[in-house]
Order: sequence, then C-alpha cells, then structure tokens
Amino acid sequence: MKSDVVLKTRIERELRSTAGIDAGDIAVTVNAGVVTLSGSVRGYRLRREAERAARRTHGVCAIANDIEVRLRVAHPDPDPDIVCRAITMIRQALPYSADRVLVVASGGLLTLEGEIEWNYQRRRAEQAVRRLRGIKGVVTALRLGRRITAADVKQHIQ
Repeated sequence: MKSDVVLKTRIERELRSTAGIDAGDIAVTVNAGVVTLSGSVRGYRLRREAERAARRTHGVCAIANDIEVRLRVAHPDPDPDIVCRAITMIRQALPYSADRVLVVASGGLLTLEGEIEWNYQRRRAEQAVRRLRGIKGVVTALRLGRRITAADVKQHIQ
C-alpha cells in the first residue's frame, strides 16, 4: 500500500530528527497504518522517545514497540538497588500514598502494583521511576480504588 510506504518514510525521518536516537538501530514496518518498531536502544528513555516520534507522525493508527533496551554498562545494577531507588523516588513524588505502591523488579523491568485513589498518583509514580538509571522498562499495574468518604467512615463506626 502506497500510504504505508509514505508513512514509513515519515516515521524514519522523525526518528532521524529526534535527539539521542540512532535511527539506524531502529527498524520501522507499517501495515495498514499499524507501525512496528524493532531494534535496540541504549536506554528506556530512548525507547519511549522512539515511540513518541512514531506517535507524532500523522496517519499512525497503532504502535507495537518491540524495541529492546540494551544498557551500555557491563555490570547492570542489581534489581534490589533499582527497587530501593524507585521507592525513594516514589516517596518523594507521593509522600502520602507511596505506601500503597509496590515496586517489583525483574531483570531491570519495573512493575508498579497496588491500589491508589487518583489517576494523578498513577502518573506521578510512573514519572518518578521512568528516569532511573539501569531500568529497561516500566509497567504500571496500579489500580484505581474506591475513594473513602466521610459517610463510609461514619457507617463503619456504627
């Protein structure tokens, strides 16, 4: 399809103009407006930037981001160290609700779990850990729970 070829060219141009990304390390395929990004980058931030570059391109219907994060360090940070730094960052971003966020790390991939009251808390938790050194990705599995009201407390007391 001709429009897929044009879309692929536009995305590749956008990747080349994005700071920090070596567009030669990322392969772009397009099928009916669905974009697949594959290859490797040196950090999670660059993986997100490549996805944003594709998202900025007019005509993209969906994106499958299969870009692998390959950290430059020979000895990556151990998961317990990453978790400790993540907890510190979440406590700074969400001082009153950080205890509701559970951080799980596996091979540099962080998963944020738990139940929080507001969507802004979910966004802040993810933003807090997104720039941590040594991570390969962040999965936000935080659920929005029911907000407790004064009537709920009153009913529970009675």
